[in-house]
Amino acid sequence: MPVADLRGILHYVPQFKNQTFIVAVDGAILSSAAQAQLMVDLASLHSLDIRIILVFGARHQVEETARRQGICASDLDGTGPTDDLTLEVCLSAISRLSAELMRSLTTVGLRAAAPNSISAYPAGIIGGVDQIHTGRIENVDARGLRALLDDGIIPLIQPLTYDRTGQALRLNSDAVAIAIGRELAADKVLFLTEDPCPRSLTPSGNGQVTAIEADSLAARIQEEGNLYPSLVSKLRHASRACSDNVSRVHIIDAKDPESLLSELFSNEGIGIMVHADEYLLIRAADEGDIPEILTLIEGAMAEGEIALRSREDLAVDIGDFFLLEVDGNPIGCAALHQATHSAETAELACLFVRRSHKGQGHGARLIAHAEQKAREQGASRLVVLTTQARGFFQKVGGFSAASISDLPTERRKIYEASGRKSAILLKELA
Repeated sequence: MPVADLRGILHYVPQFKNQTFIVAVDGAILSSAAQAQLMVDLASLHSLDIRIILVFGARHQVEETARRQGICASDLDGTGPTDDLTLEVCLSAISRLSAELMRSLTTVGLRAAAPNSISAYPAGIIGGVDQIHTGRIENVDARGLRALLDDGIIPLIQPLTYDRTGQALRLNSDAVAIAIGRELAADKVLFLTEDPCPRSLTPSGNGQVTAIEADSLAARIQEEGNLYPSLVSKLRHASRACSDNVSRVHIIDAKDPESLLSELFSNEGIGIMVHADEYLLIRAADEGDIPEILTLIEGAMAEGEIALRSREDLAVDIGDFFLLEVDGNPIGCAALHQATHSAETAELACLFVRRSHKGQGHGARLIAHAEQKAREQGASRLVVLTTQARGFFQKVGGFSAASISDLPTERRKIYEASGRKSAILLKELA
């Protein structure tokens, strides 16, 4: 494993400590070879003091049980009417799956409990159709769930509950996961789905969408033939959750046994993430960021891409630096220097993006941020000096070739003394 990747993983360990994750798994995944690795991964997360609630779906198990019994189920996933025969199938399939999961969790050293934490009532008639034994969630016992989490116990939540008369009600596991996430203000809801989650479907192509974009994406997928029905459901639930108390919802194709940890412990992830807050952020740097900036640029300095800077140099100029963060993890930096005696000219310097994140538009974001800051400071021109990235600044940033005469007087002296013979580029700011 590259050292940079290890640093990225270690960044998340203290960040995730004592956070609450709702892990919601489709039934088909729990009947596949991926189940064993999932249990190990949950044990790993638990060892990092992450508070886990496991919600499981059972569509696959209900379908298989109905087939074996020769029953035509009225509904498989708790989104439609559940008739008497289907309810009996659900009770049998969900009970067996719950027992199997309890066994699997125990074998990896985890303590688990199956609390009756969801209060529901019959959904009634929807669109003129009686939903019979399908339920609608009324309340979540957040206090009871927190008590289990505080004691290091993983709550195991099934897609079935009972109303106040003792009548069993079938629930949709996606809705259950989101209801718990909202009530507990969970840090993450992680949907592990049997369906593919193509990141190319998202507007940006990088798998990250806002709550509003998620709802629109679900509608578009459905209009285009609904090739990913599970994804549509999860996007819609994620959109509602991120509009109400849940920071992030991740949707992951769990057929890959490495998918859960790859999504959590890499900056860009591998699935689709719906977020409520600013996931990608550019912020001003401070003295506490100096070690991180040095780590970011040390390789580029060694290769001559960026002029050498010491810790002391950074301390002097730290007020000019800004960092690009993804999920709180710095992946890029730049500085904007204002000329002392030539306020109309500002200099963009030390622009760097971590190599693992190149080609995703982050450099352009840093340039745009520098341009905006330069305008705010009253500059009308932005210069940049580069030895190896002339093409990038011209093509992506819109800079043009310039000469030493375009530099402020004091900057010319530094340029000549450095001996780097950098290309000088200029951009007029509108």
